[in-house]
Amino acid sequence: MKKTVYIIAAIWTLITLGIFMYNEVHLAKGQEVLLKVIPYDPRDFLRGDYVTLNYEINNIETSGKRIPKVNYEKPVYVILKKDAKGVASATDITYLKPENRLFIKGQLSHVRLDRDKEKVFYRIQYNNIERFYVKEGKARKLEKSLQRNGGYAKIYLTRSGNARIKEIIENK
Repeated sequence: MKKTVYIIAAIWTLITLGIFMYNEVHLAKGQEVLLKVIPYDPRDFLRGDYVTLNYEINNIETSGKRIPKVNYEKPVYVILKKDAKGVASATDITYLKPENRLFIKGQLSHVRLDRDKEKVFYRIQYNNIERFYVKEGKARKLEKSLQRNGGYAKIYLTRSGNARIKEIIENK
């Protein structure tokens, strides 16, 4: 009986370590990108203190160009371009995984066509970077600072386009 308990405990320990190492590899081997943040809902009393973040790349506007046959279930890839300061912005959106380009993987949540201006507006959600947990009591302060002064999220991107937040950088 003891042997079975030890085996189960060892398996759970290995699973926990595996999940931890998987996330750490994302941070260690990912490509660093800065994204301009737009703070949104600061806290949830049931889940703890966190800041929900929006990014400029959540809303993409294109002139007349649309991705074919909008599919909300299929992932989209947003191609990014860094400026001189290292801040990334969206340049294009596609269903095909880009080769040899900087990109982030997301999910379409809304598409709107403005026929008068011949523009298409895409709303995209990204896993793992739209919520940033902070120490207890710090969420409101961080939200107010980001609203007042703006800021950036230091993001690490893997080769497959998955992202993780490393830190939030507040403008002073």
